[in-house]
Amino acid sequence: VLEHLTQLAYFFIFFSLFHHGFALSVFLYPFSAPKMNVTPTMSYYLFLI
Repeated sequence: VLEHLTQLAYFFIFFSLFHHGFALSVFLYPFSAPKMNVTPTMSYYLFLI
């Protein structure tokens, strides 16, 4: 049971790190534009967040 809880905790930590990293990349995207042309996708993900 403890091992399962540890895996769950690692999953939540990884998920939160990934989510914050993604939100940060979305926030920093306008400053690194216009190298990539994925503005509709980024705005859609920003709408999801």
